[in-house]
Amino acid sequence: MRFVEEFVEQRSPDWLALHIGVITASNAIGLSTPARRKTMGLTLAYESLSHHMPERGITDAMADGIESEAAMKARYRFDHDGDFRDIGFAWHPEFVGMAGCSPDLIWEDGNMVVEFKRRAGIQAMRDIVEGPKAEDLWQLQFQLWVMDAEYTHFVVSSPVLRPPFEFCVTRIERDPKIFDKIPEYVEEVIDLKKENMREAEEKYGGGEIYNWSAK
Repeated sequence: MRFVEEFVEQRSPDWLALHIGVITASNAIGLSTPARRKTMGLTLAYESLSHHMPERGITDAMADGIESEAAMKARYRFDHDGDFRDIGFAWHPEFVGMAGCSPDLIWEDGNMVVEFKRRAGIQAMRDIVEGPKAEDLWQLQFQLWVMDAEYTHFVVSSPVLRPPFEFCVTRIERDPKIFDKIPEYVEEVIDLKKENMREAEEKYGGGEIYNWSAK
């Protein structure tokens, strides 16, 4: 089994609920360093204990991307023949309930994924000239890992650049420097999350005062 699919609508309440206490492509940059993994372990424990996701503000650029997604998908399907389809949410088969993602489109057999980014200003040129930034690279590699896909099309759309630069498609394959480390880092974060939850339960689960002392 390549991945375990959840048939939910993206950005619906059910879809948002699947993200609580979970490692996803959108927060995969948190796997990139020991300090970030430690913070992610705390964040996911917090989300699980509170059953509430921290407020995540939507910037104007993100809102523009959401509104433009349908048009970007239509343009991509027009330019590229293939059996592409939407997907709600997908779990890695070995980490169901712990690690998953929601690509914008997938090839019907799951061998490739498509991720759209609506860029304004100079960030579009950075993506075109320099390639995806670190946060995007970790997101893309994490999606490839979850979906067991071979490559992704990273699509940068800009409302101001003239054709053909307003819609640039980059093929990105598995990067061993990131891809091969993801399982190890995912397990590390899951262990940190469990340890944090266990420690919170031991200290305060009984509702009593915890006597703190310096270590």
